[in-house]
Amino acid sequence: MIFSLTNDPHDLLFKLALPPVVAFLAGWMMIRAWANRPETDTTGFSPAVTSACFTPAIFITYLLFPPQFFTMSSSVAFLIVVLMPIFCSVVFAPTFFLLLPFGVKSLARVQEQMQPFSGRLLLTVFVSWLITQAGWPVFLACALRDL
Repeated sequence: MIFSLTNDPHDLLFKLALPPVVAFLAGWMMIRAWANRPETDTTGFSPAVTSACFTPAIFITYLLFPPQFFTMSSSVAFLIVVLMPIFCSVVFAPTFFLLLPFGVKSLARVQEQMQPFSGRLLLTVFVSWLITQAGWPVFLACALRDL
């Protein structure tokens, strides 16, 4: 278990719902500040959409390292450092292989003064990410069941 959650809804809200919101808003503010430099042309660029591409990966990384990690014995901590990223990279592969490249490319297009991605393309990416992220664990479960 990654977090020791209680039955208190405020605890659940504080530990699982608040971090993605904070990650999104922090990313939005940092990307907006970076994009609003005087030498860049950000016509059509949306810092909010780019921040939304990075938020799920930041949240997954947040879930990887529980507070108990820093008080564990070295052998248990080693297993967590090695096995948890492997597990999360397999389970959340659509997040890392669909959203992160679009977020990075979106920032690179601003840096290179290229046209930003169209809204339809970004909407398609987000919808396909939701579908693949929902279907991927089901596919993995069926594949592992047949082994």
